[in-house]
Amino acid sequence: MKKILYIFLLLMMIGCGKEPETEKTVEKSQNLVEQTIKEEQTQEIKGLEIVSIKTNSDDEPRIDIEFSQELEGENLDAFVKISPETSYKILKDKNRILVIGNFKIGEVYNVEILKNIKDKNGRVLKENYKKSVSFREIEPKLSFSNDGIILPSINNKKIAFKSINVKKVSVKIKKIYENNFTQFLQDFVFKGNGNIFDYQVEDNLYKVGDVVFEKDYDLNYEKNIWHQNEIELENFLDNKGLFLLEISFDENGIDYIFPENIESWQKYSLIRNNGRIGKAILLSNVGIIAQKDREKTSIIPMDILKNNPIENAKVKIISTNNQVLAEGVTDSKGEFLFQNNDKMMYALVENGEEKSILKFEDSRLSYDGFAVGGAFSSNGVKNFIYTDRGIYRPGDEIYLSMIIRNDKGDFPDNHPLKINVYSPRGKKVVDDEVIKDGKGGFYTWKFKTDLDSETGIWKIEVQVGDRKFVKDISVETIVPYKIKVETDIPEKIDLKENEKLNVSVKSDYLFGALANDLKYSVELDVREKEINFEKYQNYNFKNPTSYSYYYQDYKDGVLDTNGKGEIIFDVKRIAPQNINLTGIITTRVIETGGRPVIEKDIVSLNKFDTYVGIEFPKDRYIKTGDKINLQVVAVSEDGKTLVPDRKLKYRVYKNEYS
Repeated sequence: MKKILYIFLLLMMIGCGKEPETEKTVEKSQNLVEQTIKEEQTQEIKGLEIVSIKTNSDDEPRIDIEFSQELEGENLDAFVKISPETSYKILKDKNRILVIGNFKIGEVYNVEILKNIKDKNGRVLKENYKKSVSFREIEPKLSFSNDGIILPSINNKKIAFKSINVKKVSVKIKKIYENNFTQFLQDFVFKGNGNIFDYQVEDNLYKVGDVVFEKDYDLNYEKNIWHQNEIELENFLDNKGLFLLEISFDENGIDYIFPENIESWQKYSLIRNNGRIGKAILLSNVGIIAQKDREKTSIIPMDILKNNPIENAKVKIISTNNQVLAEGVTDSKGEFLFQNNDKMMYALVENGEEKSILKFEDSRLSYDGFAVGGAFSSNGVKNFIYTDRGIYRPGDEIYLSMIIRNDKGDFPDNHPLKINVYSPRGKKVVDDEVIKDGKGGFYTWKFKTDLDSETGIWKIEVQVGDRKFVKDISVETIVPYKIKVETDIPEKIDLKENEKLNVSVKSDYLFGALANDLKYSVELDVREKEINFEKYQNYNFKNPTSYSYYYQDYKDGVLDTNGKGEIIFDVKRIAPQNINLTGIITTRVIETGGRPVIEKDIVSLNKFDTYVGIEFPKDRYIKTGDKINLQVVAVSEDGKTLVPDRKLKYRVYKNEYS
């Protein structure tokens, strides 16, 4: 609309003698074009540039060299010099060079980038570039050595954690009272990685427990090296139950020189994010295994020291509103069964003085790698009904077969069944016919439709005792085809080795003659292959940086005197480089009356024999500084087996919002 109005106004100005204004517009456009050309020429003159050189002092110290354009080639070692000499390796990542080596913290290194290094467009660095860099100290940090939350007596109440540039820590333990478990667990998530603190949890801690242990510990450490620590809670051996452990440091407990001109809030943020970890710990010799099926859950308390199920252990199932949903003791096998309930929150187990809890929501194991799909078996009688055909015409005889089983997996011979048949309009055509001639739960029955019977979906109802089973039958007026169509197409094409896709077509009349000289067509529709493996439902195998691809080709011809034809598609024209594809081939042979007989086939168009999947994160949002542990799998094309020894390249993208 704006374009139309602009043209209209332009015509009006021309009609009113406004030619000078038009000339100014043309002049302005010409100036813009000239300016754009000059900018491109200036960029060409400038050549390749170095944007920045930075250092990173993490676990693997490295120097990041960023260029203005993506670099050409892989072997760039000859263009980078580092002094004083040290061992290092060079990696290329698009427009960056990563120099990873045995760099020492605090030492100054001279980095020289030699001229004539090229980018993808052939532009070169015109002069040598030199810069001196140094590696800052690694920020002080704490981390638990493992994710475990149960601390049995065999461990002598020892807490293991790692630290770097930390010389002193404070350990605080808060006991969570049993009558406050439900309130505490409403917001608390059992994590063993140390990231348990958020505002909601911290605000409620004083309501659910008290501090029962607090002590400072001096640590043995080496500068800028991760150190393994163990703290023994010597005065805490006789305590049992659920506790909240917190390990922290303050500014006086670290060996670290803050950067110059750092703001006070930045110091506070660093110490808060890096200097405080926590986890819930159960001081107990009892672990809990829970197994849930469709209707019931099994609780099995385990003696951690003996690795045996515990008999006669007391079990309570507590709801989200702090009500006891089920209660009892374990049987001789150490198992307690109870009916599932939507409100069940956690299990509390007592064995003498030992207590343990299991929060159901936080303790689910991943099903990835296991085919756990399928239908649940219903209680009582099961009936599988099938027919000899999928569709019938009016006047046809319909043959029905039934296989019936009870809970025990068998069925009594000659047990009576009752059958009703309903037409598409709901009229009862067969009324309560009883059949008894069944052997081993296998029954057969037939009935005949009339030539003038209604077309549509007929319903056959089979009643076994008080259970009713329904089978839909399609009855339609069908004009049969005169010809049959056969195609010969490969199931899979390797696009790296094949440039052609051959489609062979053959057609015969149903009464035996060759279907020669008939017109036919073949259509190829190509789209991205949908990846959904039963064993890896929680993994993403799609590349989010690739676009949705669609390609179509069409060819036609005439069958020869033998009723045969052949079409060749040029598959090298299919463009995507990073995805496998599916080709849907639709073949149509036209009968003499003009009606097409259609045959559909599917062909896999592959460039890769392995798929890489990344596990979906459990939480969409994470706190700054938290670690994300995502599993990565490489699986075969059918998704059934894991593929070892494949080299993977990782890229992490950051979304920027303007």
